[in-house]
Amino acid sequence: KNFAQELEKKVAERTIELKKLNDYLQLKNNIFAHAEENAMAGSYSWNLQTNDLEYSDNLFRMLGCEPQEFVPSFEKFLNFIHPDDIELVADDGQKTFENQMIVQHIYRVITKTGTIKFFRSSGNFTGEDDNRFMVGSVQDVTKDTLMNEVLTKKNLELKHNNAELESFTYIASHDLQEPLRKIQSFSKLILTKELANLSATSNDYFSRIIAAAQRMQHLIDALLNYSSSNSLDNQSLPTDLNGIIDEVIYNLNDIIEEKKAIIEKADLPKLNVVQVQFYQLFSNIISNALKYSRPHIVPLIKISANIIAADEIKTGTTDKKGKYWKITIADNGIGFDQQYEFKIFELFQRLHGRNEYEGTGIGLAICNKIVHNHNGFIVAAGHPGVGAEFTIYLPMAN
Repeated sequence: KNFAQELEKKVAERTIELKKLNDYLQLKNNIFAHAEENAMAGSYSWNLQTNDLEYSDNLFRMLGCEPQEFVPSFEKFLNFIHPDDIELVADDGQKTFENQMIVQHIYRVITKTGTIKFFRSSGNFTGEDDNRFMVGSVQDVTKDTLMNEVLTKKNLELKHNNAELESFTYIASHDLQEPLRKIQSFSKLILTKELANLSATSNDYFSRIIAAAQRMQHLIDALLNYSSSNSLDNQSLPTDLNGIIDEVIYNLNDIIEEKKAIIEKADLPKLNVVQVQFYQLFSNIISNALKYSRPHIVPLIKISANIIAADEIKTGTTDKKGKYWKITIADNGIGFDQQYEFKIFELFQRLHGRNEYEGTGIGLAICNKIVHNHNGFIVAAGHPGVGAEFTIYLPMAN
């Protein structure tokens, strides 16, 4: 009797242990099933001796079926393959068995509901010779594949656009400029040598021709500058920005003296930059500050720099990490309405008529492109009748 009771007790304990183990295994299976769903993946196990093939529930779902809706087989799986990809999958399957090595590949399937999806399969062989299995996973990569196709298309479009831009650059550099120079040269010769034979009206016409040709020349030059600002073919070098600012000020000396402008410059950092591009960046902004100065007010331009943490930057791109150099160029000119803070960086955008201020509407677009080339961004703040402030943010990681 005692033996029977003891045996009954052990059976009960073992039953409890088995139930706990089954519950644990069920929990693990549920976790694995949820993980497959979240990863948009399924799994399979193929007994190569018995030819029995098992699919996970989520692999059935990926095929548009209910879990365990049919008895899996390789032939049935081929029925789901897109007709254009059947040969690829069959060939890869043959190579897999010949080489005992899984060939990872992407192919299309047509689900039970008629939806076309992209699957990626992978796996390996396991077990002994008399109990050999092929186990693996199948992932739904439709979203990534379609995004890659869009990206590839966009890259091709970008290459095409760049080729067109290079073609335009060549035309602008050669075919357009030569006749333009001749128009200006011959018009000036006529005004110089034939002035006595010209009426006042003819004189005015030729003067207008020269002025229009000069504007066209400036526009072509500006477009060439914008085109070159797209390129980082020039090597970035450790550069003292103080030297670049000094060179800009030196080359703008005539207009600075004419306007009696005051330029206050704090110490600037040494950064890895494309020197010719940063010269153009500073030259464009400072030239604008001088051009858009207020009448009868001495232009004051302040240039400063300091280090700032990314989380302190409240404007510009949201993808900011680490620390940045903040370079500010502020003036006391005519300013602008803040509603145009983005528009002024677009190509051919002018806030003033050509009769008020000369310009092509390209200078700040070039600035924006140059700063972007250096993984930074530029923002503008304006107050009409008070001035404008341009702030350049460059990651210290540069």
